[in-house]
Amino acid sequence: MIPDDIPEQMRLRLMWMLGLSLGLVVFVAHYAHFGRMGLYQDDYAFVGTSLGHSTTAAIHNVKSSLSHWPQGRPVGFAISEILTAIVTRCSTEGSLALVYLAGFAVVWLNSVLMLGLLSRLLPLRASYIGALCFALLPADTTKAFLTHRNSSTAGIWNRGSRG
Repeated sequence: MIPDDIPEQMRLRLMWMLGLSLGLVVFVAHYAHFGRMGLYQDDYAFVGTSLGHSTTAAIHNVKSSLSHWPQGRPVGFAISEILTAIVTRCSTEGSLALVYLAGFAVVWLNSVLMLGLLSRLLPLRASYIGALCFALLPADTTKAFLTHRNSSTAGIWNRGSRG
């Protein structure tokens, strides 16, 4: 049971623990088999093409995404291009597993930001349940696709950072 009237320092420590538990839940629910995941549907068009880009081509695609607004999601497509470019350059094998781990980081961060947003509006217990629902029961049911992991939830970064 989480009391709603707890001291601020203890609340902050509890928020850290809840954030870590969200990461564990997100990983087990969506990424437990990340090493065996491949490219699916839209991934071929959006993430797959980015895998072989040079740094110059990646920068060009980011600029193009921000100026031409592909599918009305300029930030999402730019972040997807940036994450794919960084992760594939860090990987010695160009492994998709690292791209999925980057996707995990995005989904986890968005879940933690949702927890923080909800905790300003609701009691902590309800906020955690809301963040769990956000992480486990997405409105976008194509969560298995890298395209949607890296771009459709990227807008939460903007919303959550405004405080």
